[in-house]
Amino acid sequence: MFVSAFCVLAEASFYKVVADKINERVGRYLFFMLLFSAGMWNASAAFLPSSFAMYMSMFAFSFALDRPSYGNSRRTLLATVSFATGAVVGWPFALALAIPFVLEELFLFGADRVTPEIPVIGIDSLAYGRLTIVPWNIVQYNIFGGAERGPDLYGTSPWSYYFLNLILNFNILVPLSVLALPALLVTYFVDNKRLGIFKPSVYESSPFTLLAIRLLPFYIWLGILTSQAHKEERFMFPAYPLLCFNAAVALYLIRGWQEALFIKITNSPYRVRFTRDFHPYLIE
Repeated sequence: MFVSAFCVLAEASFYKVVADKINERVGRYLFFMLLFSAGMWNASAAFLPSSFAMYMSMFAFSFALDRPSYGNSRRTLLATVSFATGAVVGWPFALALAIPFVLEELFLFGADRVTPEIPVIGIDSLAYGRLTIVPWNIVQYNIFGGAERGPDLYGTSPWSYYFLNLILNFNILVPLSVLALPALLVTYFVDNKRLGIFKPSVYESSPFTLLAIRLLPFYIWLGILTSQAHKEERFMFPAYPLLCFNAAVALYLIRGWQEALFIKITNSPYRVRFTRDFHPYLIE
């Protein structure tokens, strides 16, 4: 019950920031995708390290989705602490989701960098009676275990395992999530005002670049897990909310093409959202 309530809080925070910082329509799509996906229902109440990592990744992206700014050190601090907590307390591999955030902080005019101090190592060392870094032990066994050790002892699966499993849990959202980056590229050329009329200065990055960075974590996670021989459904849990986010963005962009095509064909000076036939379906 407690973990479910904690997940609801994380989902609400994630949805609110997407609606406020990305786009209100994307936020609405995300809301229903999170609400009705079988995968989220399963992962939200699972008492697993990967589920805790999923909660913390949603909190982390609730801060990371804000625009980077030197005047907003709170964004960097809270996102970093959330990513680190999910990795150290939950599942260390979940830190891979933070790679685009780190790149953004380093190269896209991000705010001050911080390093959180989490007393997990001290607690573990006290419990084991010697210096113990549990997250490193997990990585060492699973990645550097050698021929006679490691996760492969528990079975291997073909590369298609996660794609088939995700389709079972998320249905049409899976191809939409994979199409998010290509859709963003197409939008840049055919509907470049979709993300707003904004001309970044030399001190700001393009909204297309920033959105691309925010779409990358799901691709990175899917690529890493697909490349591993040993596969389990729970390993994908931390990226479930990001799959929904990518799918919501892709749906928003693809629907925008429909509006742009209508305007081009009809040579209409009015936007499609004001027409009776298209208003219920298209976004602003």
